[in-house]
Amino acid sequence: MNMSKRINDITPNEWSKSKATEIQVGGDHYAKQKEYQPAELIQKLKLSWCKSNAIKYILRAGNKGLASEDIKKAIHYLELELEIETEKT
Repeated sequence: MNMSKRINDITPNEWSKSKATEIQVGGDHYAKQKEYQPAELIQKLKLSWCKSNAIKYILRAGNKGLASEDIKKAIHYLELELEIETEKT
C-alpha cells in the first residue's frame, strides 16, 4: 500500500475519491513504510487491541521519534496482553 498523501494535502474534490488507507492524518511515519500498513495488517490478522498496538509501534519504530521509545511502547502492550492471557487461566 502506498500512503502517498497526507490528509492536509487532499482537496475537497479528492476526498471522496481517496481510500482511507491511502491517507495519513498527521505526520508521515507510516508513509515511510512501503509494503505493509499497520491498519491493514492488524485487520487482516484480527489481532487483539494490545497486540495491535504492539504491532503498530514495532512497524513505526524509528520513523517517528526514537526507535527505543516505540520499542518500549510495544513491550508495554505485549506485557498487557500477557497479563490478560494469564488472568484467563
